[in-house]
Amino acid sequence: MKSNRRNSPRAFAKSAELTILSRLVGTLRTLNAEMPMQQAAVLVAVAQHQGLTASELVALTGTSQASFSRSLDALSHFHRKGKAGLGLVERYPDPRDNRRMCLALTHQGAALVAYLEELLRTGPKAPTWAGPIHGASPRLRGVALPRH
Repeated sequence: MKSNRRNSPRAFAKSAELTILSRLVGTLRTLNAEMPMQQAAVLVAVAQHQGLTASELVALTGTSQASFSRSLDALSHFHRKGKAGLGLVERYPDPRDNRRMCLALTHQGAALVAYLEELLRTGPKAPTWAGPIHGASPRLRGVALPRH
């Protein structure tokens, strides 16, 4: 039987979609080389539903409260046990009920999500990261805003 070049491993590995996925993962790895996919999923959930509480996002994502909380801490300014977080997500009091805390992207988080969206939109033509994010947490010093 003749080999189908389109389904060959070599053709698949060179696809534009996998190149984009590789750049997305690579960008997240600049933040934390061992970032669990769950943290990336929480970042995306906060970006899609800014202003909701952690409990509301847990219900939307189907993630356990404990796992969501650990990921949120890692994405916030301060991780558990006094470690510096990534500074991508922040908590703020709900304007309607000060007992509740809402979630939103920080400036750094918004810049990162904007870059990831641009990468998805434009594919391999997307710019690469260049220049540091000013005022970033120590974990983000190597991360840069997209260059246009």
